[in-house]
Amino acid sequence: MTTTFVRVTVHSDEDAAKAEAALGRLRDDVPPAFGDDSGTRTIEAVFDGDRRLEAEAALKGTGLRYQVMADDE
Repeated sequence: MTTTFVRVTVHSDEDAAKAEAALGRLRDDVPPAFGDDSGTRTIEAVFDGDRRLEAEAALKGTGLRYQVMADDE
């Protein structure tokens, strides 16, 4: 079975809320962001099935830095 992995990088609470709202359209339980020492935070989510197009559509236009991959790549 294919799974889709999404990683979004955010720098503020506002950006984190944008990412969570975008990913929340695809999955109810979006994991919280985790941070590093530079203040950058990352949100990672895994979805069952090939959800690349849906994830790209949800995040496109948000202005956030993101990466979408499926395990068949």
